[in-house]
Amino acid sequence: MIPSNHQIQSENREAPLDQWVFRGVTVRVGTSRDVGMAQRITSMVNRAYYESMKEHLDEDQESYERVDAPEVRQRLAMGDDGPFANRVLLLGFVHDELIGCISSTYQPPWTPDGCGHWGLLVVDLAHQNKRYATALVQAAERRVAGACNKVQMEFTFTPGNEHDQRMKEWYEGKLGFKCVSAHRNWHGQFRKCWKAISPIESILGQLQRLQHILEIVDGQQSQSKQEDASVVGPSCSQDHEIDGADSEHHLEKKALDCLEEPESKRMCRTS
Repeated sequence: MIPSNHQIQSENREAPLDQWVFRGVTVRVGTSRDVGMAQRITSMVNRAYYESMKEHLDEDQESYERVDAPEVRQRLAMGDDGPFANRVLLLGFVHDELIGCISSTYQPPWTPDGCGHWGLLVVDLAHQNKRYATALVQAAERRVAGACNKVQMEFTFTPGNEHDQRMKEWYEGKLGFKCVSAHRNWHGQFRKCWKAISPIESILGQLQRLQHILEIVDGQQSQSKQEDASVVGPSCSQDHEIDGADSEHHLEKKALDCLEEPESKRMCRTS
C-alpha cells in the first residue's frame, strides 16, 4: 500500500526534518549543542537501568553504570553529521522537559546489510507508564526506515522474572519483533530480534531523509552563491543558480522514483 500525498505531507508536518513527534513526545537528534545535558542524560540512563536490573544485582549494590558522561558527549557529537550520521542518540521531550532517549543506527557492524538498529531505550523514572517508550521507538524506527528495510534490537530475558516477562511481551508482541536467536548470558537469555519495516514507514523515512539532505544542499548552494557573487559578480551567481535548480530537481526525482519502485528494490537507496 502506497500512502497518499496527503498522508506523507501531514505526517510530522510541524516538525523540523531532524525531529519527529509521536504521542505528544518531540524526539530529535542529539548533537554537540546538547553536551550541557550530558550529565542529566547519564544519570537518567543509569538510574533507569538500575531499577530494571536491581533484582539481578548484588543486594548491597545501589547503582549501575550503563554509560558515563564522556560516552554520552561522544554519542551526542555523532549527530552533528545530520542525515549523513550513522549512529545517533535521539532525545525525547515533553513541553521542553527531557523524558527519555534511544539510540538509532543505520548500519552497525553486528547486523546484516540493510538492517538498522535501536537500543539504549530509556524513559526517565518520573515519566514511565505514559507510553513515552513507544513514541521513542517509533521515532528511532522512522529514522532507520530512511535507509534500511528491517530493524534489530536485543534484550536480556530471565524466565520467571515479572519485569522481563512484561518487556518480552511488549517487544515481541505489541512492537512486532520476532526473536531470531537466543543464547544464555549471566542471568538468563540474550534475545536478538528483527522486524521488517513496512512499505509506508520506508517511504516516509526515505522521503524525510531526502528532504533533509536537500535542505542541507540548498543551504550550501545558497552560501556558495553568495560567496561567488561577492567575488566575481552576478553572471557567475546566475550560473550557480541554474546548477542549484538541477541538483534540487535530481533529489526530488529520486524521492519520486522511490515512491514508484517495488518494495524489493527500495532498501538502502538514499545513500
